[in-house]
Amino acid sequence: MKRLNDQKIEEIILLYNSGVPPKEIGEKFGIMNNSVTRILRKKGIDRNQAADCIREDAEKVKYIIKQYTDGVSSEIIAKELGINGSTVCRILKKNNIIIRPSIENKRKYALDKT
Repeated sequence: MKRLNDQKIEEIILLYNSGVPPKEIGEKFGIMNNSVTRILRKKGIDRNQAADCIREDAEKVKYIIKQYTDGVSSEIIAKELGINGSTVCRILKKNNIIIRPSIENKRKYALDKT
């Protein structure tokens, strides 16, 4: 197992709290994503804490909900805010917003349903 120093562990925590998923963090540090979650758990960080950081900012939450209900995909919103798409979806679900099927989010043009 790869031994990480305190500085790298702090960086892992910062990345996770900014919305980067454990899998991406693991790839960056050359470790498995379950090792990332183990590090977070040992440091007392809840798995959904990153989403909670965003939720505390009511303006961002309102913005995410407005953009999504106006038809903007969660991935585009995430990229704009510098967070992960899954974080956007967690925020939407927590606020009782129904998540569109991914096929609708990937569509470039609206369908004429007439």
